[in-house]
Amino acid sequence: MRFLGPPGFSNGGLTIKTNHITVPAGTPLFFPVLDLWSDNGNCPLSAFTTFTAEQLAAMNAGQWSAVTETSCTIDGVAVAGLDDPMNTIYHVVSPPFSYTTAEHDNVLAGFFGASCIPGDFTIYPAVGNGVYLMLAPLPPGKHTIHTVAVVGPLTAPFVKVDITSEITVPHGHDGDHDQDGDHDHDGK
Repeated sequence: MRFLGPPGFSNGGLTIKTNHITVPAGTPLFFPVLDLWSDNGNCPLSAFTTFTAEQLAAMNAGQWSAVTETSCTIDGVAVAGLDDPMNTIYHVVSPPFSYTTAEHDNVLAGFFGASCIPGDFTIYPAVGNGVYLMLAPLPPGKHTIHTVAVVGPLTAPFVKVDITSEITVPHGHDGDHDQDGDHDHDGK
């Protein structure tokens, strides 16, 4: 299984991004349409908060209540059931979990700018909330997954995330196909 990471947000609340990904044949994909998490981590370390898992989940629920749109198309076909972000069957609230930062190049420091949180540091509790999809392995070839999420009014959103993932699943080598899937018959 491959996890297609969360989209992240650009300054100004609008994120439009295209990813180009190669995925081995037979690999299921798991990805968020939109997600968030809360924990007590903060910089400086002395500013860590002491919220319980229940309080963190309540904060997430308050933020999630502002989500007004989630959608996904896979090769141009809409995924049904994403119209109501609060009540979709794909909406998940996690149980409390912990995570440990990488010793080098950890995401809290590199992506979120929380450079005071050292590597190999465990944070608990953390609670996630989001709309996630699990996709069966795609057949060999080129595929497109397009997700859109809006937070706030559709006419003037606080946040809009529009992600296109261009995915290539290479053909296997069975002697009759080259890397691009073209037949190789007598050099033609």
